[in-house]
Amino acid sequence: MYYSNRAAALTSLKRFADAVRDAKRVVELKPRWAKGYARLGAAHMGLEEYSEVGCWGGRAARGRRRGL
Repeated sequence: MYYSNRAAALTSLKRFADAVRDAKRVVELKPRWAKGYARLGAAHMGLEEYSEVGCWGGRAARGRRRGL
């Protein structure tokens, strides 16, 4: 998915705010896809928004356990 790949690229370029924007778009488009949440968590880590990382990581884990 375009937004996911771009979020990963932006994270590697340390453009974390832009990466968060793209990763949120991934989650909107494919809420059951764990990689979107992983991208979002990585971007939040880069911004040192650790409370957000736990929030999104938990959503990804719940979706995976339910087989979604």
